[in-house]
Formats: sequence, C-alpha cells, structure tokens
Amino acid sequence: MHYPEAARANNISGDVFVSFMVDEAGRLLDAEVVKGVGYGLDEEALRLVRLMPWWTPGLVAGKPVKVPATLRIRFGGIVPDPAGK
Repeated sequence: MHYPEAARANNISGDVFVSFMVDEAGRLLDAEVVKGVGYGLDEEALRLVRLMPWWTPGLVAGKPVKVPATLRIRFGGIVPDPAGK
C-alpha cells in the first residue's frame, strides 16, 4: 500500500469504499469508489482492489453467478514521511 503524499502532508485518514462485480469466474469488474476521502486515497484504494487476486464467485443452486461486492479500505494513523521530514 502506498500512502499518497497529499494525504500524508495533510494528515488525512479515513475509509474508502470500493464497489465492484465478481463475475462467474471470480474476476473483479467495474471497480469504482462509492465513498471516498480524496487526497489520492481514492485512487490508491482502486489500485489495490484492481491488484487483488480473483475471488470465489457467488453460487445459486450450485452454479457460479455474477454478484456485487463492496470493500472498505481503511487508511489511518499518522504515516511517517519516508524522507524523514
């Protein structure tokens, strides 16, 4: 996880909610931020979700189906400046 410089400089933390679909094969599709905090954290949350491995698809009557999902990604606490500033 990369804490964006804009968020670090302004001591911003919070939860970003990313919504997406899990298709019948378990692939994540159509990821979008449904509630964000800005300062580059929304973009970082999307990047993380897009890097995730495939999920287990939903099942109906034992058959895989496309299902919606929402994931909360928490950015919190004071993040040290990597340059030691």
